[in-house]
Amino acid sequence: MRRGVGMQQLSSLEDVRKLVYHNRVAVVVYLGSDEDLNSYVTRVVKSVESVSKSAIAYGSYRVGGDSREVVVVVYVDGREVLEQRYYFMNLDLDVKALKMGIRSVISALGLTAPF
Repeated sequence: MRRGVGMQQLSSLEDVRKLVYHNRVAVVVYLGSDEDLNSYVTRVVKSVESVSKSAIAYGSYRVGGDSREVVVVVYVDGREVLEQRYYFMNLDLDVKALKMGIRSVISALGLTAPF
């Protein structure tokens, strides 16, 4: 489970852990029960992924239950550093917001942001 191979579909929490702990920076999209929102947020994250120069590993995991919420979590060195739960529902704004959030936390931790 390495970066640079496109967003991985993670089928278990063990797969999530592997992605998070085997990569310096990882982004995991926790999918809810709302398929339209899942599709939209996945599109946002894939847009960010396309410009991240393979420096970040990406994965998505379908959470069981009735929660409609879709949560994007950024991990650095196995630690959660950013969580996004709310969206503008405007692709350009959401891509910019996610990139800015990732860039800010990565830079604050002394790393070079990939975009």
